[in-house]
Amino acid sequence: MTTTTTGSTSYHTLVGNALQLLGAGLGPYISVRLRAAAGRGHYVPDDVDTFGDVEGDVAVMLRVMAAGWNEIFRDHLGPVERSLVSEIRETRNRWAHMESFSEDDLDRALDSIGRLLTAVGAHVEGNRVDQAKHRLRRRRYGSDQTAAASVGERPEPGVVAPEPERRSTEPAPPVAMPPTPGVDGGARMETLVKEGISCRQQGNFQMAIASFGKAISINREHPDPWYHRALTWGHMGQFERAINDFNRVISLDNSFADAYNGRGYAQFCLGDDPKAIADFEEAINLAPDDELTRANLEKARKRWAERGGGY
Repeated sequence: MTTTTTGSTSYHTLVGNALQLLGAGLGPYISVRLRAAAGRGHYVPDDVDTFGDVEGDVAVMLRVMAAGWNEIFRDHLGPVERSLVSEIRETRNRWAHMESFSEDDLDRALDSIGRLLTAVGAHVEGNRVDQAKHRLRRRRYGSDQTAAASVGERPEPGVVAPEPERRSTEPAPPVAMPPTPGVDGGARMETLVKEGISCRQQGNFQMAIASFGKAISINREHPDPWYHRALTWGHMGQFERAINDFNRVISLDNSFADAYNGRGYAQFCLGDDPKAIADFEEAINLAPDDELTRANLEKARKRWAERGGGY
């Protein structure tokens, strides 16, 4: 079966890479847990589930975790992790049968695999999977300077950026910054936003959120710190929080096209196709030449049609 591709790399291959990292991270954890269970008489390896084979085959690892959950793993992991094991087993079976993976499938697989790796303490492998997930989300949001040209490059907007970077239909009016004792408030806000953008591009999302929050505390009426914090929530998969901040941006500047696109993408990730479509359409009304938003709109319309919603 033909797989969906991005550049020369297929989504199927990227899922396979993540599964390899999962195997590397799960192996030591499962071996420790199985040996401890065997020592208590709660686990007896069979001809397939020898300790060596378990550590070398991710399919066997996931099967052993599912089958021995109550006896071996329940005291160390919770119901969320049990659901992740079931989900990843299904993903692995799809991968083994050479089924195609969409971009959304890849995002979900990377998120679930990364969360399970983190839960078992495999932080090195988990961080690598998370980095791949965040690269994908930065590209899909269009806010990373290294975004793939096939998706549509979009540089980071400036803090108080002129057209066309800000993508507002009218030039932004000057904003009077409240002074801070000994510090110029406007300059400090701009510095904090730039620091937050740098942290986000490096994958330091919590530090980025903190920087944008400080910038917001200096001037709550300027849309840019809210906008960049919304993007960061989106990269972290916190789509409800992203929508809340995008709402604030739009309330401050209803001609901020990128904010409509960002909110639409967050709505799309949450499965609300009608709201996503409405936001993408408004973004295109404000910035007709934005190819990234047009691609997002077509994707949302296609999925909505597949769900029986029209178009």
